[in-house]
Amino acid sequence: MESVYGNLREADLQLAYLAGLVDGEGSISIKHNKVTNVYSATIAVGMTQLEGLKLLVEVFGGKIREDLTSNRKSTMYRWQLTSKADVTRVLEALLPFLRVKKDLAVKVLTFYREGVFQKGGRGTTSIAEQERRKDLYCKVKELNNVRAPATTNRANTREGEVIV
Repeated sequence: MESVYGNLREADLQLAYLAGLVDGEGSISIKHNKVTNVYSATIAVGMTQLEGLKLLVEVFGGKIREDLTSNRKSTMYRWQLTSKADVTRVLEALLPFLRVKKDLAVKVLTFYREGVFQKGGRGTTSIAEQERRKDLYCKVKELNNVRAPATTNRANTREGEVIV
């Protein structure tokens, strides 16, 4: 009997699995710090089981943080990447396999690929670039449907953070 996966290589199967974790349990967001007027992207996955998160660390790096769930009855583990290089690398690798969050990934990749970023984040950002970042931030926020979260505890949401 032929495999339902056809000619997919083992590495592609692994990336497809990780994309499924991001689609189902993860978030892709752009945050805005209102004090410094800095926009930055984040990719994160939160679960109560460690195995999938360990694979994310093995393949993409990063660390796993331990939190209590909102009902404080179980432990939640969270993997997160925030640097431009890491977020871009992960989204580029997962993009062909993402289904639910593909549009978010494209917006975040556009945010970084087409942006003008000063080395070290210092310097003056043009008004046009500020508007471009704000526009993508708003589009990601809309795609994430921030006003109607399904299970997110809003009390734990930081100012300017967009969460799926």
